[in-house]
Amino acid sequence: MHLTQLKLLSYRNFKTLSFIPHPRVNLIVGPNGSGKTNLLEAIYHLGTGKSFRSTLSNRIIQQGAETTHIYGVVEKPGFPFSIGVQRQRNSPTVLVLNQQNVANAGSLASLFPLRLINPDSFNLLIGGPKYRRHLLNWGTFHVEHQFWETWKLTTRILKQRNAALKKGAKTLIKSWDKQLEHYALALLTMNQHYYCLFEPIFLQLIKEFLPKIQNLSLRYFPGWDIAQPLSEILEVNYPKDQQRGRTHAGPHRADLKIKVANIPAKDILSRGQQKLVACALLLAQGILLKQHLGIHCAYLLDDLAAELDQSNLKRVCNLLYDIEAQLFISSLEQNAVFHTLFPPNAMKVFHVEHFHESPSLTPPS
Repeated sequence: MHLTQLKLLSYRNFKTLSFIPHPRVNLIVGPNGSGKTNLLEAIYHLGTGKSFRSTLSNRIIQQGAETTHIYGVVEKPGFPFSIGVQRQRNSPTVLVLNQQNVANAGSLASLFPLRLINPDSFNLLIGGPKYRRHLLNWGTFHVEHQFWETWKLTTRILKQRNAALKKGAKTLIKSWDKQLEHYALALLTMNQHYYCLFEPIFLQLIKEFLPKIQNLSLRYFPGWDIAQPLSEILEVNYPKDQQRGRTHAGPHRADLKIKVANIPAKDILSRGQQKLVACALLLAQGILLKQHLGIHCAYLLDDLAAELDQSNLKRVCNLLYDIEAQLFISSLEQNAVFHTLFPPNAMKVFHVEHFHESPSLTPPS
């Protein structure tokens, strides 16, 4: 599947924008501050319903405007569908699929899977567990059909348990503990299944990207010691949980441990090596989707060349092209390296500054 059309109205620095992407490689060029990252962010909105740059939704609305519209058409073999994201100042975001409002972004994510590689991708190595947990959950969501509902129920139970902890309602907490254990075990099964598919692909990429690094390992930590029933761990942890008003064991504490010779990888690897590991994590997810589900993931690549020498950049780009992912790559105009990495007939070059000269558009419905 791939994005075949994108329209924007009053989105950040774009008053209007309309373009038809290439199904393979889209090179988005322009000077600093011209809106290259804004364009990638708009595409990200179509697949997730949110920004990767700010939690303040009003920031995406162009100054002086009251409403922004993002509209796209995604081509699934034999089944094109439209996606819309609308935001009015001080109002909730409205998500639209085939002209029908949808309640949550899960519907968009399942139809238009995409991965982002940008400077924040380093957080997969140097950031806290939440970044790696999000990576794991994204993958499990696309492979396990029951994951989304199970995760929502688990999150709701955790909120209820934490609220009861703050009130000291231990009798009520025991009831939440039973439910939490039930859904945690369901998530554990799904995450383990995904991890077993994911790990060998990731490790094979590491061999290709970092052949001189020995003993790099990946381990899935589910968020508690599964040698013990979670209910027993919750009981033992109750004094600490009650004191701090939050639950310390469970699937919300899951992590992927990345180590080199049993030392955290972030303490061993150089900056360039860290980026290659982050790329391997995200590329492995696209490879897995293609191999096991026949789905082609889109990739948004912002400042991809940073921290990578030309040989490693070529290695990453070759792999992205080989898995038939639709690519959106931002680049300074004077950086001609990407022009040499892909077949000319498989690539379109878009000059961002030309978008600001687009004619007015009717707001997408």
